[in-house]
Amino acid sequence: MKSSDSLSLFAALALGACLAPLPSSAQVRSQPVEIESAGEKSSEYAKPINYGALEVGRLRKGDGRLRAGEFRDLYTFVGKAGDPVLIDLVSDDFDPYLAIISPSGKVLRNDDWGPTPAARIQARLVEDGAYRVIVTSFRPGEEGTYLLRLQDRRIRIAD
Repeated sequence: MKSSDSLSLFAALALGACLAPLPSSAQVRSQPVEIESAGEKSSEYAKPINYGALEVGRLRKGDGRLRAGEFRDLYTFVGKAGDPVLIDLVSDDFDPYLAIISPSGKVLRNDDWGPTPAARIQARLVEDGAYRVIVTSFRPGEEGTYLLRLQDRRIRIAD
């Protein structure tokens, strides 16, 4: 093996270690979440998602709706202040739109990459607690299948 080959292998392994999601020690249970929909508040359950998970979901009639009429699904995860997270949403069926809401109810980030089939949020969490992720579409009434991934973006250092 040439030294350049071993350097390339080392770089690939190091990059993979940096980008690999860390497992979360906190498991999340479904919890009620108050969501305003068409001026009314209702209590609904958010599906738990853990770091490293890849969720397959579907927006469709019968889901909750945002005020403007978009279907939406809710997820929740436990985070700590200062944790860097990456959330990806992709769909070939609709124009994805994504939002993350802090435990105190502040919208930290939302994303719609224009007419692309993906939305991505990179954020540093601002407080400890249960965060909500809203998966929805850019336009009202859009339906279809999506993939959602939550990653913990802390760099791991090998011992």
